[in-house]
Amino acid sequence: MADAVIEACHTIAKVIQYSGIFVALTVNPDHPESHDSRYPDTVQFQSGQYEGAPLIVTLAGEEGRPSMSFLNYYWSRQSYEDAMIAAGMAKPTWHPLIVSEAGRHALPAAYWEGWLANTNHVVMVARHGPHRTPAS
Repeated sequence: MADAVIEACHTIAKVIQYSGIFVALTVNPDHPESHDSRYPDTVQFQSGQYEGAPLIVTLAGEEGRPSMSFLNYYWSRQSYEDAMIAAGMAKPTWHPLIVSEAGRHALPAAYWEGWLANTNHVVMVARHGPHRTPAS
């Protein structure tokens, strides 16, 4: 596991207050890359899938036009979990994305079923571990 992830988690643990919560939208470690042309957002590995591999994330704008691309990195669930625990936080929990009511009305259910089954993003939630003290 890269030192950068552990260092980032230590910084997070220092910044959020004792009993604080860290919530992040991140690349889904189980479905990191996009292959379905029905969905305009993409995540693509630049040089193969491995711990710390660079990814280009492109979020679509209106009518499928790219509105923003940025560099991200692939980390497995285990790497995220190990880094959070090493930083003194509890093991993170993972939560799937949900579709808003407006989204459900805008597009057919079959569209959202396919997107949710293969989404390349996930929400990670981590709290300070119960063994941490306010002074640490």
